[in-house]
Amino acid sequence: MGEVREVREYGASNLTNSKNSKKWFEHKEKFSLLGLTYWLVVLLPRPLLKVVVAVVSFVYFLFCKEERKNLRKFYTNLESYKNQKENKSEKKRETGAFKMNFQIWRNFYEFSLSLCDKIAIWKGHITFDDLVFENKDELFGALVGAKKGHILLLTHFGNAEALRALSSKIDKFKVVVLMYEKNVSKFLHMQKAMAGADFDVFFVDELDVGKMLTLSKLVENGTHVGLMGDRVALGGEKNVSAAFFGREGARFSSGGYLLAEILQTRVTTMWAVRCNGGYKVGGDGVNYDIKTGEMFWRDEPRSERVRLAMERFLRVSEGVVAKTPSQWFNFFKFWA
Repeated sequence: MGEVREVREYGASNLTNSKNSKKWFEHKEKFSLLGLTYWLVVLLPRPLLKVVVAVVSFVYFLFCKEERKNLRKFYTNLESYKNQKENKSEKKRETGAFKMNFQIWRNFYEFSLSLCDKIAIWKGHITFDDLVFENKDELFGALVGAKKGHILLLTHFGNAEALRALSSKIDKFKVVVLMYEKNVSKFLHMQKAMAGADFDVFFVDELDVGKMLTLSKLVENGTHVGLMGDRVALGGEKNVSAAFFGREGARFSSGGYLLAEILQTRVTTMWAVRCNGGYKVGGDGVNYDIKTGEMFWRDEPRSERVRLAMERFLRVSEGVVAKTPSQWFNFFKFWA
């Protein structure tokens, strides 16, 4: 288990098997919730804010039936994955109903705290000094002052927004983020209003030749291109199915790896996990060795390099998420 046993193309109509399960891009922006959160962060001391967050999270836990179901599937797959890694039987690590529900509520709670932290980051309350690095020398060596930009694969695990504290502190760490405008327009408007500045966002609803040329120039000038590695594309032509936590049917986009091939650059995955009032930041090379800079699979054809890069990204992601599963924030149906 753990290998990408099959990678097959998925059309947009194949992204869900349930009429009641929405794709990630069909969920509406929680703009009003973010506005309320802003005032809670501004007005309440942190200890009282955590109490309010716990209560609100419990309400969401009670009424979000589909999300509970999806998280239960996540924890079931995670348990099976850990059992196989430790050569234990399924029954030996069976989780009781109370513990399972507590774990699921904890994801709602951690997600709510991450929203509060996003606002704190935008307002400059969480800074570079609040970051602790797992492998600072390797990360800085690969990314800071790079002659050519990397593709940065981020995920909805932890708080990728914490990396903004890194880019705002270090002049030679430049990042532009790829987004779908129609899904985040209100969100970005509020984000800019809170932080009082524009952000380097590149909209890719239609990635035409002109935009590709612009991206190419950015990368050649040392700007890194960030995108979410755990989201399928709006179109179905670049979406694939792969094994994740030992279960087939998890859906990902190969777009980031294909983009790296076109731009002939490296792919790095990064994460930021909340801990002890700050964030622990880590990262690893996907198509190269982050310690030596040596590229992997040079002699393989492009399609095989893309497949191997995705497989490595999934294995790295499994290892990181398994350590802190409560900060896994994919609430939609992740496995078919």
